[in-house]
Amino acid sequence: MPRAGKLRIAPFLLFLAILAAAATASTASSGISSNAHKAEAKASSAAPPGYRIASSISMPSAPGAPTTRIEVLEDQRLTPEIRQEWQGADAAMSCAEPPEDPGVAQLCSSITAQPLRGAQVRLISDQGGVLDHRSFERELADISQVSLYGADRLVFAVTVDYSIGFGSYAGPTTVFVEPGGGRFQWLAAFEPNSDTPMEVTLGSAFKSGWRTVPRAGAPGLDILAVRCHPEMGEEPSRGLGGRALPFVVIYERYTFDGTRWLRTERREPGFWEAEQGFPAQEKFPP
Repeated sequence: MPRAGKLRIAPFLLFLAILAAAATASTASSGISSNAHKAEAKASSAAPPGYRIASSISMPSAPGAPTTRIEVLEDQRLTPEIRQEWQGADAAMSCAEPPEDPGVAQLCSSITAQPLRGAQVRLISDQGGVLDHRSFERELADISQVSLYGADRLVFAVTVDYSIGFGSYAGPTTVFVEPGGGRFQWLAAFEPNSDTPMEVTLGSAFKSGWRTVPRAGAPGLDILAVRCHPEMGEEPSRGLGGRALPFVVIYERYTFDGTRWLRTERREPGFWEAEQGFPAQEKFPP
């Protein structure tokens, strides 16, 4: 009887051993799959060829949720020193005469064969790689956080340098983006009596500027923008033959009404340049 009992137990022990081996293999396979997925996501979020990650901002996430971040990519040839030197200009002007600095001279030489790549902004997940991105024409870009809705919603100002080194209208241009649902949501505003939103694009130059101000009676910020340009009217030839053109100043307000962004403006004849300081709030629509 004892011997028979041992014979009956042996197959049961063998069955348990098979189950344990299967579970171990499944766990190992799952671990390999998970590691492979993480490696794939890491590889896909690496900077594309010819680019470097110029800046990166991580966004808060719930415990256990994927970590996301927003990145600015720039041409890898733009070192921090050259980047600082070329702000407010462009490559063509900076390389117009042979640079004295050997590093800048080498860069100018390389631009002849391969023009500088435009900056990119990307939304990155540590588990899903690149979720969304946008490319720009010019090579220098900066990013900062702005509390347009208050502290509870993340919004970023993306500023691309469109300067050419001279002129009254070329300069840094800012757009706004809110990451949501794994995508970029670019800020757009509605004109009065219009059902078509237009992207909010703000310039900072000799005859344009903008700033944010606290929103009246609600959390968050309004955006005030000012522009000055010749008023062509119905006679585009008025400026020819030495005849001076009158200028107009446009005062704009962008505000969130709880559902959507609205743009209103007020125009008046006059002249404004940045060296005069930003206009008083009373100049802008309420």
